Amino acid sequence: MADRPRPNRPESSSSWRTPFAWFEYLMQWVVYAAARSATFKVACGLLVVVLSTTLALYVVEWPARQQSREHLQWLVLIDAGSRPGGGEVIQEILEDLNRRGRQSLAGLRLRDKNLSGLQLPNARLAGVDFTGSDLSGADLVRSNLGAAILERADLRSTNLESAQLVNIRAMNANLHGANLTQADGREADFSGADLRESTLDGAHLYMARFRGADLTGLTIGLTSTSPIGDPAGGSRGPDLRLADFSEAQMSGVDLSGASLSGNVFVAAVLTGANLRGAQLQQTDFSRARLQRTDLTRARLVGSNLRAADLREATLVAADFSGADLTDARLDDAVVGRLDWFDWLADLSSPPVRIGDLSRQWRVVEDQVTTGDTRFLLKSQSPSTPTTTGD
Repeated sequence: MADRPRPNRPESSSSWRTPFAWFEYLMQWVVYAAARSATFKVACGLLVVVLSTTLALYVVEWPARQQSREHLQWLVLIDAGSRPGGGEVIQEILEDLNRRGRQSLAGLRLRDKNLSGLQLPNARLAGVDFTGSDLSGADLVRSNLGAAILERADLRSTNLESAQLVNIRAMNANLHGANLTQADGREADFSGADLRESTLDGAHLYMARFRGADLTGLTIGLTSTSPIGDPAGGSRGPDLRLADFSEAQMSGVDLSGASLSGNVFVAAVLTGANLRGAQLQQTDFSRARLQRTDLTRARLVGSNLRAADLREATLVAADFSGADLTDARLDDAVVGRLDWFDWLADLSSPPVRIGDLSRQWRVVEDQVTTGDTRFLLKSQSPSTPTTTGD
């Protein structure tokens, strides 16, 4: 191979191109010297080998490094369970692990942590202990929280749409404004929880416990397009079969058309609630407060209303077949007909002790300001049946 010619020195001039010509001259000398040096050629070859080997090792060792990183993150999470604080670091680790989808977070102990705004959609959180933690505004859409512990947790405005909540323990949790649309909360325990303004459309809450919970003002019946008394037609309401609402605060709740057969409302407060067309067979309303509640066309077949407070309730066309109204307060309750007691007695299965009821109460006509006539129940004697306080 012919030797590379030596670079030619640029001519001296005052042109603006002169600095560039000298720089080009210098580079030509560098190339000329490198081309004649065996050492330089060997060094370049070694450099290529080193860079290629380094890149190959980086690619080969990537899974091991990721595994080590995840192991360290897991150790941090386990250690955090026994220490106060650390919410920001824990949140970053949880989101990173979930984002890569490589680690189940089941069984962690994350009590009293500030995790507000946590982004964990589709996460595996079964059995995690979030007792007392702040999860307000968190995104837990489609996450699996089966058997998780959420006692006293702050879940305000948390998105739990389509989440798995089977057997969770959320006693005294704050779920104000939470979204539980289509969530599966079978046998979940929401006792003492605040569920005001939460969304339960299509949620599965079979045998869930709401003892002492606050559901004031919720709309959890059928949609307005569903026919009253037809729980199957166009229903978007939650599945609340056999749920326990004992002592729950449910004033103003809308359960119109809901299927609540076999549910328990012992001593629950349902003042001003809408139960129009609800399916309430074999339901326990003993000692419940149902003042001004609308039970129009509700089915209360075989239900227990012993000592229930039904003052000023609307009972028009309600089916009380086999129901027990012993010691119920019926002052000024609205019925649909003057012969209401005779109509009840002629049912194939009249209410329990219908004779005693007809002797305790009478139906009177009442003219309202619009000129319409309605029929009210009045006590037959000055004293009214003894029951719980107002």
